[in-house]
Amino acid sequence: VELYSKNNVTNYFQDIFELLISPFNPFVYFQLKRLIKRFKPDVVHVHNTWYKLGPSAYFAIKISNAKLFQSLHNLRFFCANAFMLRNGNECTKCLDNKIFSIKYSCYKNRVLSAMSSLHYLIIGKISIFTQSNFYFFSPNYFFDRLIKDLYGLEDANIVKFPNYVKDFQLIPEEKLNLPTEYLLIVGRNSNEKGLDKFLELWKSLDTDLKLVIASPDNLSIGSKNIFYLNNTSDEQLAYVYKNSKGVIIPSNWVEGFPRVII
Repeated sequence: VELYSKNNVTNYFQDIFELLISPFNPFVYFQLKRLIKRFKPDVVHVHNTWYKLGPSAYFAIKISNAKLFQSLHNLRFFCANAFMLRNGNECTKCLDNKIFSIKYSCYKNRVLSAMSSLHYLIIGKISIFTQSNFYFFSPNYFFDRLIKDLYGLEDANIVKFPNYVKDFQLIPEEKLNLPTEYLLIVGRNSNEKGLDKFLELWKSLDTDLKLVIASPDNLSIGSKNIFYLNNTSDEQLAYVYKNSKGVIIPSNWVEGFPRVII
């Protein structure tokens, strides 16, 4: 197995330069082309190519005879911000025309929205996803339908491939000082996850139930019945999962296959 990867955050000026050339990055193209020629892979498994790999990776892969498997981790193939979410509501306008992503600055600002949309417009024009040796790893049936509509694929080109996690039953627990009974939320505090809306609802319930939130973000919302755990280890997560009475998964967007469910 050979790994080829790029980190989107390295050096400020280098990042800007690579963003500007990302619709066709010759450095990525020739590096990956040489790697494929040397290693002669039977299979190429692609994850997220935004933005430093970009369309250049697919240009390099297309000239090989290797089977291509593309994992879908989010909705960026269909939406500039990857969540089909705008102002807290579901948005499908980019399915009709990607110009809407620029109009509404869907991904941080208009420049990045334009670049994101341009990337996947170019990737579609390459026609790599219409080849017989191509397959999508899709986490659910909603993603399946979007891919079929976008590229006109058959079921044979789409492989059901749900997410997976470590078996928490095999991880030694690290005990934490928590209530005897509690409900649990695990996840980041970002717009698409809807944690802020859920907390508003939770407070309005005026309940004595205890809520534990394990998040990588530094949360601080005053409530005697809410307990926060920041940057928990696998051993700590094993403990909170096993001892909770239930897991709550708030969300504002169409989830792929959240690992919290598993």
